[in-house]
Amino acid sequence: MKWNLDIEREIAPDTTLEIGYSGTRGVHLPRGNVLLNTKPAVDTDDGRRLILINEPLPNPNFNRMRSPITDGTSDYHAWRLSVNKRFSNNFLFQSSYTVSKSIDDSSTWTGSSDFRESDRNGYRREKDHGLSGFDVRQSWTTSAIVDLPGSNLTGGAGALLGGWSTSSIMRFNSGHPLTLNQDRVRDGRTRSRYVDGPTLDLSAGGDQSAVNPQNPDQYYNADNYVAPEPFYMGTIGKNHITVPGIANVDITLMKNTAITALGESGSLQFRAEFFNLFNRSNFNIPEERVYDRRGDLNSDAGRIFEARDTSPSRQVQFALKLIF
Repeated sequence: MKWNLDIEREIAPDTTLEIGYSGTRGVHLPRGNVLLNTKPAVDTDDGRRLILINEPLPNPNFNRMRSPITDGTSDYHAWRLSVNKRFSNNFLFQSSYTVSKSIDDSSTWTGSSDFRESDRNGYRREKDHGLSGFDVRQSWTTSAIVDLPGSNLTGGAGALLGGWSTSSIMRFNSGHPLTLNQDRVRDGRTRSRYVDGPTLDLSAGGDQSAVNPQNPDQYYNADNYVAPEPFYMGTIGKNHITVPGIANVDITLMKNTAITALGESGSLQFRAEFFNLFNRSNFNIPEERVYDRRGDLNSDAGRIFEARDTSPSRQVQFALKLIF
C-alpha cells in the first residue's frame, strides 16, 4: 500500500520547488529461515531468555525445521525536498534531499529477505521488528550542467575558449544499519548468537553514541558489549548501529569543437572526468563479530578493513570522441 502528497510550485523562471511525503505499508511479506521446531526457552527474572538445552524438541519426530513464512510487515515514511531548474541561460540544476525511516520484520541491506538474511530472527515465530537492513536515514543528491562563457567568440579565441562546459554529480547519504553478533555457539542442536549491551540503551532506533565515525580502526567500542552466557540469547536490538555513509563528488569538463568537414553535426569532443574528486575514503562495514564461539573478544571487532567497491579512490580519465 502506497500513498503520497506532493506540493510543487514555480519559485523563479524555469525553477520549481517540490515538497512531498511518501509512505508505504507492506503485509504478508516473506520472512525466511524461521525456526519452527527448536528447543524451548524461558524468560528469566533479569529480562533475558534462556534456551532449555536439556528439554526435548516440541516434535521429537523431526529435527530442527526452518521455513519461510509470509507474516512479515513493513513501514516506510519519507519527507522529500527537491529543487529543479530547467536548462536555460546556459545552466541546469537539480537537487533533492530525503529523510526517511524504514522498519520491518525481516530484511537485508540488499533488500532480499526470502531465505538468507543478515538481520536476526525472533525466537520461533516471534518477530524481531526494527530498522530495515536497507534503511538509509538521509540522502542528498545534486547535479548541475553549466555551459561556460566563450561560445560567441570567433577566430582563434573561439577555437580555444569556445565550446567548454562542465557538469557535476554530488551524492551524500548515511549508511545502512547493522546488527553486531558473536560466532554461533553449538552443542549438537542449540545455537545462540548476538551480544548483550549492558552499558547502553540500545532500544529500537539505535544508539550512535557507540560509534566513532572517524576511526576505521575502532568504528564501534567493543567494550560496550559482552558475550551472553551459554544458552542465553543476546539482548541488543536488531540493527542498532549504522555503518559509514557515502560522500562523493564527480566532475566532468568537456569541450566540443565543430569540424565542418564532417557535416553539420560534426565535432571533436574532449572530456576530462574526475571521479571522487576530493579522494574521500568511503569506508565499508566494520567487523561485526564481537566475540567468538568461546566467548573471547574478537581482536578485529569494530575494525574496517577496506573502502567500498562502489566508491573507489580518486580516478581521472581523459577521452576524445569524434562525432560525425
